[in-house]
Amino acid sequence: MPLTRLQVTNEPFPAGEPDVQRTSFSLDVIGRFLCSTYDEATTNPDFDVVVIGSGMYGAYCAAKLYSESAIEGRRPLRVLVLEAGPYLVPEHGQNIPDLRLTNPFRPPLDTFSKEAQQTRNLVWGIGWRSNEKFPGTAYCVGGKSIYWGGWCPRLQPRDLEQWPSAVREYLLTEPTPTRNLPNRLQSPSRASAYKAVEYEIGVRPADDFVFDPVSGPKNPPDQIGLNAALKARLEAALGVLRAAAGGTTLQEIKDPPIAVQTQSNVSGVFSPDKYSSLPLLMSAVRSAEVATSGSTPQASNFNRRLFLVPNAHVSRLILPGVTRDGAEMDGYRVSGIDLFVNGQRKFLPIKPTCTVVLALGCIESTRLALESFPTAPDLNGDQIMGRNLMAHLRFDFRFQLNRRDFAAWVQTEKGKSLMAELQIASFHLQGDTRDGRFHLQVYARK
Repeated sequence: MPLTRLQVTNEPFPAGEPDVQRTSFSLDVIGRFLCSTYDEATTNPDFDVVVIGSGMYGAYCAAKLYSESAIEGRRPLRVLVLEAGPYLVPEHGQNIPDLRLTNPFRPPLDTFSKEAQQTRNLVWGIGWRSNEKFPGTAYCVGGKSIYWGGWCPRLQPRDLEQWPSAVREYLLTEPTPTRNLPNRLQSPSRASAYKAVEYEIGVRPADDFVFDPVSGPKNPPDQIGLNAALKARLEAALGVLRAAAGGTTLQEIKDPPIAVQTQSNVSGVFSPDKYSSLPLLMSAVRSAEVATSGSTPQASNFNRRLFLVPNAHVSRLILPGVTRDGAEMDGYRVSGIDLFVNGQRKFLPIKPTCTVVLALGCIESTRLALESFPTAPDLNGDQIMGRNLMAHLRFDFRFQLNRRDFAAWVQTEKGKSLMAELQIASFHLQGDTRDGRFHLQVYARK
């Protein structure tokens, strides 16, 4: 049989076929099937919720609003997600072998400089100007959820004191479920929202990715693994600090609350590895599209309940008939959204009952709120717009221990030898001070 050469062209797809774009290397199937154009999404602008940002919080929020509102007895909601950046990858970058997606932590940039006007590492940019240098944030579908390190400790009681009581109770109270939960969430008791999410993102079980080679039933009686040995050393050091004058702000040593899962809890289901909320949003968007797939494209867009529009950068929320300075804050409702879609300015009107969710990063959400809502300079003691921020700052410190000295300590204190094979260990130490909370993430390998 003679060899026939495949002719690849850039001609449009035949009528009835999906309008998937062809690049020099690939077919943009996921981008096309996940995202919609602004015109497609706003064929029917009657949305119940508009979520600004598709990162860790925005993607999760939108997916849950879509799926949970479809439960019997509830009114299904129509949800629109606006994302300033393009589609990049379908899940956490570390789950894709050797992709090497990285965040440009160094150097932080002068936000007024020419370099700050350009994206770095494909999608990292700075959307504001300030007197503080900053490395930028990820402008892409999934946001920093496809880059983050996965460390996910619970908020501390002092953090939650500042939260509305209804939210605090929702997070911590074990509810009476309206539907069956997975078995692992029913025993020994029903799960609070916090616990349910911890299972969902892989924080529980706490350390399923750390395998101590001597913790199983064939534990050699004269050896100890690195994870157990490091915990013993940390507990000993913490005891010394507690006994010292003034004590210590450090609390107990806990298993690492890392949102990564290497073992599936359900037979036949692959483990999700490091967590990103993007696959959850992808599943919800596809469910919404499939639910209307039997109709014409126009009817499908009109009736669909969930859309994701990329390259749609929101610049301001519009409040009608208010002055920006010195105005009363009560009773304002957003009537529209100013945004730029692929560089072109658009205006999206929204109905009075529509909820707008700011799910951007801490700085960008605050900038948008302060830009959009009027402030009252004479009421500085009463208003909290731009004041009730909570941010997580990270600093890395590398250190080395003398393995021989550490093994000698293990032999003296535990009466066992340190296992010689390659191992990793990880622990979480929470701290609490008058000025804020902090925690130490301790990793070790040998």
